[in-house]
Amino acid sequence: MMREDKPKSFDEHRQYLHKIVRLKLWFVWYWQQKHKEESFSSILRNRVDIYRKTDINQGAMNPPQVYFDDPQWLDLEHKLLDLYRKHSSDDDAFQFEHNAFHILKPIIDKRAFRDYLEPPYVLDFQCGSLKYDRPEKNNPTCVSFHIANALAPGSIFDDKNYLPDCLISLMDKSSAEYGADSLYTSSWLNSHPLWQKLFPEEWEKNMESENHDIQWHFGFWGQFITARGIFNDRLGRQLRETGRFPFLPRYSWCSFESLRNHLSEFL
Repeated sequence: MMREDKPKSFDEHRQYLHKIVRLKLWFVWYWQQKHKEESFSSILRNRVDIYRKTDINQGAMNPPQVYFDDPQWLDLEHKLLDLYRKHSSDDDAFQFEHNAFHILKPIIDKRAFRDYLEPPYVLDFQCGSLKYDRPEKNNPTCVSFHIANALAPGSIFDDKNYLPDCLISLMDKSSAEYGADSLYTSSWLNSHPLWQKLFPEEWEKNMESENHDIQWHFGFWGQFITARGIFNDRLGRQLRETGRFPFLPRYSWCSFESLRNHLSEFL
């Protein structure tokens, strides 16, 4: 049996792609059943990222631009829509998911090895597993930041000091570069207890309500990937059983001062 601290193999990565795409096909059927006013095409393009996992995507795993006008993609959309219409009155998504995945599997597998070899996109993160952006003009001292896992196959939560060190680095570097004095993010992690413990009371007070407007990106779907980069079976099963994402993104912000004070106590 493969040790959990070993990097995933190619076969494991391909299996992850299969499982996450199957979950997203299930979700497309489920969401369309609940939101008949939304077009099937809109759900497929905006609420899941199946396009990016197929060989139709000639760019990186997360390309700067997607080409939904590509004839291959449009043909695939039509095939999946025809399948949905055939199974829209079924009691569950099983037949749609099964038959749709049969169509998709060859073009997922065709791209899988290229996907597996792609360098981690955290390589350009300035602060370990955190990356900050240039502040927007209307809020010039507050930086937005993104979260990933630079420790794979380990977890960002394994070492109690790791994320605090990343946050301190983010504050030091962004204040020196931009004069920043506060930070914000919107992520499913804002609903996770281990992540919440890292932030001060100000962060909790500024926390907005859960975002139920499901979108295609990792801010929603990242929770279905484990630290090793394989499929999170437990959370995937929970979504299927409840129809609800285990963790929904929430937006929050706080000042550097309150975060530094909190981290000094946390550590």
